[in-house]
Amino acid sequence: MAIAEARLKVDIRESITLNNNKYDAFNTITLYNISEVAKRIVTLPIGSSGSSSSPEKEIITVSGSIGSGTYLEGDVRYMRFTNLSTTNPIILKFQNDAADTYSVKVDKGLSYIYSGVSGSGVTDSMDAIEASTLNPPISADLINVTAQASGSVDQYASGSVSAEMEIFVAST
Repeated sequence: MAIAEARLKVDIRESITLNNNKYDAFNTITLYNISEVAKRIVTLPIGSSGSSSSPEKEIITVSGSIGSGTYLEGDVRYMRFTNLSTTNPIILKFQNDAADTYSVKVDKGLSYIYSGVSGSGVTDSMDAIEASTLNPPISADLINVTAQASGSVDQYASGSVSAEMEIFVAST
């Protein structure tokens, strides 16, 4: 008996009416040959009491070889990071194998999607301009994602900064 081909269907919908005009959008993408998904919820707490900054926690590791808790770079097709917190934003930091990074703040209740490239996963998926030379972007492999809760100085001082986030990864 043949195994059915697994497909991941991603729907993104915006719906708003302003001044009696609808500005709705609906986009669907289907990713084929998905053979593995991982979904988990992690808590991003503050570090030690009185700390002035929240520690980064590595939440995703990507490599060209199999390892404990590591995703294969050529197989990752889709990653979604959803901030489940009702009070604090989270900060996601993406790093490639050329040591380039970028960060994005995800407000409470919102999601951030990082997609792989069809046929090559997250290999050569993160272009970056070298700030010191302003050379043209080079394609490099995503190697990890870290996350931390974000909050005010007062929240850090009181030890009350934390955020839960959901991570969903689909691979071939």
